[in-house]
Amino acid sequence: MAECGFAVGVLLSAVLHFIGDTDGGPREIVARLREATAPGSYLLISHVVADDDPSGAVTRQAAIGCSTAAAAFYPRATAEITSLFDRFALVSPGAGAAVEGHGRERARRHRPQAVTG
Repeated sequence: MAECGFAVGVLLSAVLHFIGDTDGGPREIVARLREATAPGSYLLISHVVADDDPSGAVTRQAAIGCSTAAAAFYPRATAEITSLFDRFALVSPGAGAAVEGHGRERARRHRPQAVTG
């Protein structure tokens, strides 16, 4: 991977939940990107969270119902996703649910419980 001599923004939006944990998985990908970016660079990760779905069954079913992708799907806990930012300085508002930026009441209203089809 080529190194960049200036600060950049790296967007991993809806990508890492399709990457398994073999060969280092998301942790290795983020580490390599971190090493290749200059100080002052930013990292954005959006990832399906399975905190309320320990087995991942509901989350995987939602992904199957909403996706035409044949790829495997790897929901992860918030703590696991947050740990990927190791050695990056989190900026406000930090890690959290995307809908939380729109207020806690809206986040509660938009929290999916289950998806059936």
